[in-house]
Amino acid sequence: MHPFHLPQGMDLFKWSVPFLMEKIGDMMEHLMKKSRANELETDKKGVQGSESLDGTEVQAILESQQNEQNEEAKKAAAKKHRMTVLKQKIRFVGRMSRMLKTIRTNADEIRQIKENRPDHKLPFGTLVGGSQQVHDLMAGFHKTRIADSHNDKMPHMSRRVSQKTRALQKQNTDQAD
Repeated sequence: MHPFHLPQGMDLFKWSVPFLMEKIGDMMEHLMKKSRANELETDKKGVQGSESLDGTEVQAILESQQNEQNEEAKKAAAKKHRMTVLKQKIRFVGRMSRMLKTIRTNADEIRQIKENRPDHKLPFGTLVGGSQQVHDLMAGFHKTRIADSHNDKMPHMSRRVSQKTRALQKQNTDQAD
């Protein structure tokens, strides 16, 4: 084996994308923690100072404070919207990371599922469900295969069943005991 070849004949991008996604997820999580800490610090700071003034000055100050509050409310709404968008992006990156991990760890089962489906595609939501969803789908396929084994007979030979189906039946009876 040559020292510059990656495992399983992968190219550089296929090999490095899962690591890259994981690091990006970590960075996003760190940014979210920092922004939460900054929000808490700004909430703790209070506004100080007041002086006695006449009616016109008070009216002018109230109007300026009202304008400042409106601007601050707009800024706060914009900041909240940016935070919401950022959180959605981080959740998306996390979801993609989990799906890539599921694909990496269950590649053989995913390939078998695709081969056994008529459209050669995974059912919607399988990767999002994680490894457990993939295992459940394979278990359902095996149960269906065992239940349908009586249709696996060859014409004119009543007891001919494939070796794989026979092994699955035996495994199923062993588990039942």
